[in-house]
Amino acid sequence: MRQAEDITNRFAKNLHKLRLSKGLNQSQFAAGFGAKQNALSLYESGERVPPLKTIEHIARTYGTTVSFLLGESESPDGEDSFHYIGELGLNVAELKSRGLNISDLGLVTAGGDEMKDVIPRDSMVLIDKSKTKPISKSIYAIEWDGAPTFRYIQKELNGSFTVGSEQDENKLNLTAEEMSDITVLGKFVGLWRWAGN
Repeated sequence: MRQAEDITNRFAKNLHKLRLSKGLNQSQFAAGFGAKQNALSLYESGERVPPLKTIEHIARTYGTTVSFLLGESESPDGEDSFHYIGELGLNVAELKSRGLNISDLGLVTAGGDEMKDVIPRDSMVLIDKSKTKPISKSIYAIEWDGAPTFRYIQKELNGSFTVGSEQDENKLNLTAEEMSDITVLGKFVGLWRWAGN
């Protein structure tokens, strides 16, 4: 029941916000999607929620999305300008320009010091979870002894893999079969960390 109330309240708030952003009174706004002013008043007060077809019609009429009206998206423009993963707000346009799919991104906290010059301890590291099959030399988040850590992984011409950290003595040469035993969580995209006190 609580979830339905939340959706009703978010819908009422966002519908009101959309109407004000268009500079229309209730009668004008309601007429735009073929409703009466008193129906819109009930929608904006949270006393009623229209059928989904009506919500879709409102979204099309006023250039927004059902997601915005139902409170699933922050942007009335049809696309959020930022996507949040954990504490990070990421610019959607920038992610797309880099060929990244929002739904494939994840956040991992760096724990070890093996890659400290590239990925300092306690950094929040953005990874692409769709990239779990290393091809060219890149940094990947892998599960090592039950915890995430970061390593360079490079697929060699003979089909084997070189896995290493910043220290050359820590490099491993693994067969494809041995590599299949390592869980690759995703490819390193970028990082962020809090400034020290």
